[in-house]
Amino acid sequence: MDEANSPDWTAVRVAYEAGAATVEDICRKHSVSPSAFYRKRKAEGWTPRRPTAEAPATEASEIDRRRRRRRGLVSRLFEALERQMREIESRIDGEAGERSAAGRERDARTLASLVRTLEKLLGLDTGSGGDATEREGAAHRDIEGLRRALAERIERLASSRADE
Repeated sequence: MDEANSPDWTAVRVAYEAGAATVEDICRKHSVSPSAFYRKRKAEGWTPRRPTAEAPATEASEIDRRRRRRRGLVSRLFEALERQMREIESRIDGEAGERSAAGRERDARTLASLVRTLEKLLGLDTGSGGDATEREGAAHRDIEGLRRALAERIERLASSRADE
């Protein structure tokens, strides 16, 4: 990048150290990628942000933004988990009599991995509020519900195969 197109790093630094805007907003305003921003900040040892009268509100909005992003990520992970479950179910249903022992073992390992993943997702899904004990109790109830739902699905698949 030549001098004419180079970002005004002095303005970027002043905006960052003032603490009134989020890093994302600063990068957008000055056409700087976040990775370039963080490299420059580290290389030059910029002063940590100063608290301002606006900082508590900005900090709270940053926390809210992070929570929304995290809820979206957890939601997408739940969707991916559901998609994998549907794929396994369709494979089990489609290969009724011709499934090998290795295929059944692979699906059993995948299901076990999915349950572990779900347990971790429920631990990440802190949007329900409350303390850690309440969340753990809710996660345990959700896991038990998932296990019951999985058992019911497997039973339906097995009974549909037996009817054929």
